[in-house]
Amino acid sequence: LADKYGAAGAIVAVASPGGGGISVGLAEVRPLGAPWEGRAGGQGASRDDALAAAVADATRAVEEGWKQRNMLRFGEGGKLMALIPVSSLNEWMSVKNRLTQVPVVERVELQALSRNLVQVVVTFAGDEAQLQFALNQRELSLSKDGDTWMLRAVTPPAPPSPPEAQPEQSPASPPATAGE
Repeated sequence: LADKYGAAGAIVAVASPGGGGISVGLAEVRPLGAPWEGRAGGQGASRDDALAAAVADATRAVEEGWKQRNMLRFGEGGKLMALIPVSSLNEWMSVKNRLTQVPVVERVELQALSRNLVQVVVTFAGDEAQLQFALNQRELSLSKDGDTWMLRAVTPPAPPSPPEAQPEQSPASPPATAGE
């Protein structure tokens, strides 16, 4: 479902009657980042009222969960060195562009660049889990491989479009001039 709509994940809500109202279990399903779970519920004079109250409470729970994971913590933060596997300069520029658009990323310092690997130091606000979550929203994956942080583009950059074809002139006939 998330792929169909181009989303990074989906929230699965399971509602069940109980205690004179509706109880809702919430779980965020996403391929990257830590999972999120929440609970909501609603009471009402009728089943429709209880469902409406449960929907409103579930919406609040999802919004609060998102805010907590995305809240910038300027008192916290750090730096980490990461390696970024790339196949071209265009891919590196795409990853760098995504990195600079992440709100918790304060600075990206290029340390080394080779044909297929880039080394950067990322300065960020918050903690490493928050950085990972924020990067996932820009389709970047940050994971630890032993003692080394690896930063990868989840979706590779779009290939450059081919140049437009120019009409060819026949070598046998010279170009036309204004007087002809």
